[in-house]
Amino acid sequence: MAEGHVKFTEALITDEMLSEVRKFIGTKFRIGHSINNEEATRIAIQKFADGIGDTNPLWTDPEYAAKTRYGTIVARLHGSLASFRVSNTVSGGRRFHSGSTIEFYVPVLRNDTIKPR
Repeated sequence: MAEGHVKFTEALITDEMLSEVRKFIGTKFRIGHSINNEEATRIAIQKFADGIGDTNPLWTDPEYAAKTRYGTIVARLHGSLASFRVSNTVSGGRRFHSGSTIEFYVPVLRNDTIKPR
């Protein structure tokens, strides 16, 4: 094998495995073990915005944000507050995670606490 190349293990997803996993559609999972940060502090919001290079003053400048309809800074992407790791065990003991949907019904503002479910 050429230097710098990695060969990953190959796996086959069967119809049986997909059928097993489809049973979980719509299921609410326990996620308490996956909470990364449930408080929208100024520092957490700032670090996330800095990390993705987003300089919008709505999430980075408290004085600017105070003059908006929100009255304070807004959490840019709420994934910075909660990390959701969900995987399912299927036939053969294999585990996989194909995606998550996260919905927020109101903006998360500075000093809000969220409770994922």
